[in-house]
Amino acid sequence: MVGIRSIAVKSFLICTSVFSFSSASLANDVRDYGEYLAGECTACHSTKGADKGIPSIIGWDTEGFIETLKYYKSGERDNPAMVDVAKNLDDEQMTALAVYFGSLEDKSDETPPAAAPKPAAKSGTTAPATTTAATEPASQ
Repeated sequence: MVGIRSIAVKSFLICTSVFSFSSASLANDVRDYGEYLAGECTACHSTKGADKGIPSIIGWDTEGFIETLKYYKSGERDNPAMVDVAKNLDDEQMTALAVYFGSLEDKSDETPPAAAPKPAAKSGTTAPATTTAATEPASQ
């Protein structure tokens, strides 16, 4: 009986190790995919933080980043450049970009404003709640 228990424990440990490695590997793959996709974003947004009036998109939480891209995709935010980019992204790409930019640290000299309200809703829609600039840049 001890032999079977020992085998079961070893099997459990191997499975747990493989799962942990797979999870870490998957997270790295998602981040790497986001870095690959980020070229279009970094044409305007600096990977060091806010730059020349263009809001920082680094260090955001994943959900806030994705939510903002979806506002642009739906037209609730109306910056033409951002709408063009967001409308071509699927959920997997948005997640990868969110993970990548969320992993970066702000290294800019500029201090973002204390708070930036989301734009007023277009007629027939409700404006999202106001958040801080650290999690939501002002509409461009």
